[in-house]
Amino acid sequence: MPRPSKKDASLREAQRRVAAILDPDRVARDQRIAAATVAAIDAATAKAEAEAQVKEADDRIGEAVAALTAEDVRPEQIAELTGVPAADVQRLTRPRRAPKDTEPGE
Repeated sequence: MPRPSKKDASLREAQRRVAAILDPDRVARDQRIAAATVAAIDAATAKAEAEAQVKEADDRIGEAVAALTAEDVRPEQIAELTGVPAADVQRLTRPRRAPKDTEPGE
C-alpha cells in the first residue's frame, strides 16, 4: 500500500478545517468519541493487567495452602489462620481434574 503523500495529508487537514467550520457539532462529537475510545482501551488494558495480578496472587495462595495441607493443617484451620475465605481454601485443596473433552456446540 503506497504511503500517503504530503499533498494527501494537506488535503485531509483542509477537509478537517472545512468540516470544523461547517459543522462544529460534528467535530465536537468526533472528539468525544475519540476520547471515549481511548478511555475504553485504557480501562481494558488496566483490567487485563489486574486480572493477571489476581491470577498470580491466586497461584501464590494455592502454593501456600498446599504447603499448609502438607503439614496436615485442616482446611478450616487454614481459613482461620490465613483469612482466606473457607470456600477458597476448599477449592484450592481439592484435587484438580483434567478438563473434559467436549464436542463443539455442547
